[in-house]
Amino acid sequence: MAKRKFPEALKVTLAFVITAVLLVVFMLLAANIGGIKVTFSQMFRGLFIEYDEDVAIIVQLRFPRIFVAILGGMAMAAAGVITQAVMKSPLADPGIIGISAGSQFVAVLVTAIADSETMMSVVLRSGVFMGHTEIERVVLGENIDHIGVGAFADCSALTSVEGLENASFGAFAFRGCALTGEITVASTMTEIPTYAFQNCASLTKVDLPAALTSIGASAFSGAGLTEVTIPSSVTAIGASAFFETALTAVTIPASVTSLAENSFSGCTQLTSASILANITALPNSTFSGCTSLTTVNSTQEGTADLSAYTEVGNSVLMNTAVETLKLSSSLTETGSSAFSNCEQLVSVDFNGCTGVDFGNQTFMDSTALTSVAVPANSELGSSMFSGCSTLQTVTLGEGITEISGNCFQDCVSLESIVIPASVTTMGTNSFNGCSSLTSVTLEEGVEKLNNYVFRDCTSLTALILPVSLTETTSTAFSYSEIEVYYYAGTAEQLAASSIASTAKNSAYTYLEEAPINDGSFWHYVEGVPTIWPMV
Repeated sequence: MAKRKFPEALKVTLAFVITAVLLVVFMLLAANIGGIKVTFSQMFRGLFIEYDEDVAIIVQLRFPRIFVAILGGMAMAAAGVITQAVMKSPLADPGIIGISAGSQFVAVLVTAIADSETMMSVVLRSGVFMGHTEIERVVLGENIDHIGVGAFADCSALTSVEGLENASFGAFAFRGCALTGEITVASTMTEIPTYAFQNCASLTKVDLPAALTSIGASAFSGAGLTEVTIPSSVTAIGASAFFETALTAVTIPASVTSLAENSFSGCTQLTSASILANITALPNSTFSGCTSLTTVNSTQEGTADLSAYTEVGNSVLMNTAVETLKLSSSLTETGSSAFSNCEQLVSVDFNGCTGVDFGNQTFMDSTALTSVAVPANSELGSSMFSGCSTLQTVTLGEGITEISGNCFQDCVSLESIVIPASVTTMGTNSFNGCSSLTSVTLEEGVEKLNNYVFRDCTSLTALILPVSLTETTSTAFSYSEIEVYYYAGTAEQLAASSIASTAKNSAYTYLEEAPINDGSFWHYVEGVPTIWPMV
């Protein structure tokens, strides 16, 4: 039986497909060989979905080498085929026909006659010494003008680099090094790359060049910087650029037009900050966790003057030591937890602003806040004042339509509050745990009370229900100490409403004149709700 022969074209196609598949497989294997390893799914997410530091290192350090190796292999193969074709000999190679010898001669010739000025500058390739924990000191030669991506990353014993003032460097270049004291960045540098000095905990000072225009993301995050002067040429500061450094004071120059989130968050020794930057919105977590920060944009210690900003991001001053807060009359929005956990915050000046969209937990657990007047027409975020344990006086501006869920939860010092007529809904647990609350005025306008509105309000024993209130949930008054409900309408109106039976069955309805029939009625005596005696 004759052997089956495959067409030549099919053989070539099959060989090409197998080679391509093997190439991709070996590329992926090569990308994952080294100190940093990632799974395929992590690689995919880091490349196409969201930023991943390990994937970024692989992309910047290993991918260029892989592609250079592929291109070099292709070039060598093509050169070999061309040489053999031209020489018409399958044995032809660079060594036999003198190409190798010629290249060596030229190299020797250039070395012999060229001086240091005409020699090409030297570049330390990416990752060249990455992870070498035995290196303690580096001296850069005068011809070295660039240090590649991650060249000395994770050299945990490296304490000094001489000649750095003459060389530029790439991302991750000195990440995790033990650089000590002060360093000077080359005057030609216009950008501090991302993660360049991340986690250099012993680096206390850096001299930035006048030509600098941007500071990359996490460039100094985790470094031990105690002082830094940001040049007036800088226009952009990246995310987490100075995250968790040891800075005590900082000035952001007027040249900055782009300030990314977390730029100075976690700087626990920072006491004052001056933002001259040409921006109208403070990004998320700008100074979050700066537990010693008392003064921002002000000559008065303890004051944070944010009157220049129409928008304030999430957690901007969260967990700081600010005592007085001044906001803009043009403020339109604050992010979640913008001023939460500010345990020294005593007063807030809204400067006459209106229509502010407040994020969730805006002032949550600001335990020194005693009084606040919420701007008119604003939207209150959930848990906005939750845990403000010394808050005694709250004035709600007209135009507010909803008291959000948990808004005043555990405000244990709050004694009274007036809910304006513009409010139609009171959210779940909005006054839960307000144990000192004795007086609540629900003006005509409130239509609905949600679950546990007055839960654990142990001092609230009576409540006037407006006629506009047509609906409450079955648990709206659960766990409260309310004994008397004064309904502002008639018995017929009460019967037609969807108020929970807890209140409906024990409510007194309003009657201006003394009753002539048996029933549960009330009226005002010198402004005080008073129950009419039974007929």
